[in-house]
Amino acid sequence: MPRFREEDFHLLSARGPIDGATIEDWPIEYDDLEPHYAIAERLIGTAGDAGKNPFEAWRSGPYPMPPGPDMFGAILTSEAAAKRGLHPYRAPTGVNSIFFDERPACNNCGFCGHFGCPIHAKGDPISSLRRALRTGRCEVRPESYVKEVVLDSSRRRATGVRYLDVRGRQRRAGGAVVVRRGGRRRVRDPTAAAALRRGQLV
Repeated sequence: MPRFREEDFHLLSARGPIDGATIEDWPIEYDDLEPHYAIAERLIGTAGDAGKNPFEAWRSGPYPMPPGPDMFGAILTSEAAAKRGLHPYRAPTGVNSIFFDERPACNNCGFCGHFGCPIHAKGDPISSLRRALRTGRCEVRPESYVKEVVLDSSRRRATGVRYLDVRGRQRRAGGAVVVRRGGRRRVRDPTAAAALRRGQLV
C-alpha cells in the first residue's frame, strides 16, 4: 500500500531519459493526489507507521490504523538490515490491525495470500462491496453483461447502461455516475475510448 513519492511524478526531469525506456513527467504532482491517497487509505483500511520510512512523501495525517504485530521473520530481517545501515520499517498494508470498518483485526492465519480473507480482515474489493451493500443503495446483478453506455442528448455525459440480465433480457440502469471499467482493457485503449464515445461497449 505504499504511495508514490514526489519524485515519481517527474522522473524524466529529475533523473533524465533512459535508453530503451519511455519516461514522462506526470501532468500532476504528489500534492494533487495526496488528499485522494488519504481517502483511499481510509476506504481500504490501511495499517502503517507514518513517518518511519525515511524516504516516504509527506502525509496529511496518520494511517487509519497502527501497524499489526511483527512476524518473526520480519523481526529477524529488520534487525539484520539495521545492522547493515539500512532503514527497515513496517510497510503499510491493507489489512486490519484493529477492529475497523466493522471488520475484525487480522489473526495472521497466513492463508489470504491469493484468496479472500475468511474473517474479512483484508481491505480487498469484497470489503468495499460489503460496505456499499450495507448502505442499501447498492445492488449486485450477477451474470449481467453491459452492452451499451447510454449517453445524454449532448452525447458527452453517460446517464446509464443497457445490459443483458441473467436470462438474456435487455435491461436499463441509470445513475448520476457511470463507471466503465472491467476486464483487461486499459483506460488508454483507443478501441475502448472510441466505443465509449459512440456510447457502446465492446
